[in-house]
Amino acid sequence: EAEELLTEFCERYSESRFLPDQGQLDALWSRVSVLYGCVLHPGPIVHAMMMQLRWPKGEQHWQPRLRALCALEFFHNKGAVGSEIFNAVGRRGVEVIRRLIAVPECQEKAMSIITLFGKDGFADDGDSGQEALPVSSSMPVQRVELDGEAAVGMADLLDLPLAGQPTAASSTPAIKPIPPPPGASPSSSGELPDLL
Repeated sequence: EAEELLTEFCERYSESRFLPDQGQLDALWSRVSVLYGCVLHPGPIVHAMMMQLRWPKGEQHWQPRLRALCALEFFHNKGAVGSEIFNAVGRRGVEVIRRLIAVPECQEKAMSIITLFGKDGFADDGDSGQEALPVSSSMPVQRVELDGEAAVGMADLLDLPLAGQPTAASSTPAIKPIPPPPGASPSSSGELPDLL
């Protein structure tokens, strides 16, 4: 149903007025929010949006892509659900949207959306096929160099020191060991007690 909804919105337009107006965007949002409410997950909507943003072979019309970009930008400003859909499309389709920058009629809107992705804290993973993850200020972040370019990545929790061990950087949090269960005596050798 999400595919039908976004196909109808993106591919049905007047040749003289291809940009969606406020009424069309509001009507789309009403239907999208009902669909989201049925599954409580952005997956079907994101899939349908990605189908509209991709440029199929032999397709000559840029208008459906521009209408999809307009809808995506509109979703960004529609609260938590809209942001969740927007961010999920960003994680999955930032490279598809970047390709639309090369289409003169889509360039301004695509660049605007890429800018919004940057404001939402996405670390670009290139075109690796993996989802980029939003960078959270509460998680340890490390800078790594890949093929001569700096990139931001999440610190591996297995690399974090245990509490009491010296750290290379004082800002790196330490993992505190789990205390033994009541009645069990802690091992002085640092080994885990046998609980069985």
